[in-house]
Amino acid sequence: MIKIDKRSEQLYCDNCDSLVGYEIIEKKEVYNLRGDLIEINSYVAKCKTCNSELFEPYLENENLKQLYRKYAKKHNLILPEDIKSMREKYDVSQTLFAIILGIGEATIERYESGSLPSESISNLIKSAENPLFFSRMLENNKSKLTKTDYERIKKNIEEIKDFNVNYLSTLEQVYLQTTNSKDLNFQKLYEVVAELFNAIKKLGINFLYKTKFVKLLWLIESSYYDTFGEKLTGLDFAHLPYGPVPERHYILLEIMKEAKIINIEEVDDEPDKAYTILYPNDLSYAKFLEVSEQDFIKQIVGKYGSLNAKELTELTHNDLRWINTKDGELISLEIKE
Repeated sequence: MIKIDKRSEQLYCDNCDSLVGYEIIEKKEVYNLRGDLIEINSYVAKCKTCNSELFEPYLENENLKQLYRKYAKKHNLILPEDIKSMREKYDVSQTLFAIILGIGEATIERYESGSLPSESISNLIKSAENPLFFSRMLENNKSKLTKTDYERIKKNIEEIKDFNVNYLSTLEQVYLQTTNSKDLNFQKLYEVVAELFNAIKKLGINFLYKTKFVKLLWLIESSYYDTFGEKLTGLDFAHLPYGPVPERHYILLEIMKEAKIINIEEVDDEPDKAYTILYPNDLSYAKFLEVSEQDFIKQIVGKYGSLNAKELTELTHNDLRWINTKDGELISLEIKE
């Protein structure tokens, strides 16, 4: 039975038209929340005189919390204690946490008190569990913080033990260990892949064959380096017969599937004609890109996205970076004549 600190021994009963004594009962109730029917064990105040149900604010609030929590667990939304734990890890107040993530302070306060977050806000807060992501958000919003707060929080992030490893998934760790990729930023890679699929959808294309997907990744990464002189995701590419391909691409695809960026379908309709199809899944990561980065990816996909895998392969075979390397070698983004 729920414990309640009653403000009064009596509640007003409309039926009795007077203050009455009451008892708390438990009963199953079904609520329609965001189009989903959720059943909970509600706690209700019941008049001892006529058995009518009475309004008791504390119980109503606790029932709502229970309802929201059950819905959140069912739909994989972040829970209040997870938000608080995350703030404590970085040693930031609700105000600072909200500023860094670019959302309202009152929003964080409500969610920690049990209110139900939207899916997009939930995903944003969940992403902050990764110190790499939180560090990037800190840099994006540093102008809104005092110098003292900024430097203190940055130091807290950097002092988290095994900053670059502990918060990676098992597959991400395997990928780093087997490729020795020091510059790869998984969060940024997810953002780029999400925007790639957003841009492809605007061309009326709903999925990508694996070969076309990896070629578009190369064109985005290499073109970005050619334009700005720096890496976009830090992803390494290797020389293969059909052109540049992300190193250990088969692990990379599983990582993206695990991160719910893509879905993968293996098709084997005919002998010797097996192929892999990639479908977009969660494209919300794209919103974390800078507008200039989003525009750049749209530009590259708009230019090359309508080409088929064979045409893209021929295009990459003309790249000096591929020409000047041998099968299996890593390809430097710097062009050497």
